[in-house]
This record gives sequence, structure tokens and C-alpha cells, in this order.
Amino acid sequence: MTLRAFALVLTFVAAGCRSYIAPIVRTVEEPLPSFEGKKKCDVHDYPLPTDLPHAAKDLGWVEVPKQENDEDTYVALIAQVCERGGDAITGLSWVKEAGQYEASALGANAWALP
Repeated sequence: MTLRAFALVLTFVAAGCRSYIAPIVRTVEEPLPSFEGKKKCDVHDYPLPTDLPHAAKDLGWVEVPKQENDEDTYVALIAQVCERGGDAITGLSWVKEAGQYEASALGANAWALP
């Protein structure tokens, strides 16, 4: 059997085989219940005050004591900024008391974006 005959037989076999691909049926899923509270607050972390949009209003320094872990401390800081009506923070830093080795609080400058 030559290569040409083999290719012809293979073409007929491939053409004779039928395959069926089932269409994708999308089902409507119920969204999971979520709680956002009374007000959703989204705080942006800018590295420098010069990165803020023009006419951003300074709300002052916000500081929270250190929590069980760093993530809880950051969440508490963001909640404090939200309570002041802020949308952004700059200058995020750990605050150490004089003579202490470890930081006792996390602080940042709060801003209200236009």
C-alpha cells in the first residue's frame, strides 16, 4: 500500500466517523448571600501624597494599636479611615515608642478623594 492510498483510506475513515459535541447549557445560579454593612468603604493605598488626585482633602493622621497579627491591624486601620470618611491612605508605617524594639501601632495619613 502506497502512501497516497493510505492517505485516501485515512481520509475516508475520518470522514465516516461522526462525533457529537454536546452544547454547553448554562444554568442560572443564585448569588451567595453577602453582608456589606451599611456603607461599603474602599480605601486605596497610595505610596506618596504626590500620587493622590488633585484636590484630595487631608483628614489627618490615623493610628491603631497592634492587633493579634498584621492583617488584623491593617483591617482595623482601614476601618478607622472609613469612620473618618476617608478613601485613601498614604505613608503607611509602623509606629514605635521611644526605647521599644517592636512596633506598638500602625499609622497612616487619611485622605478623602474628590
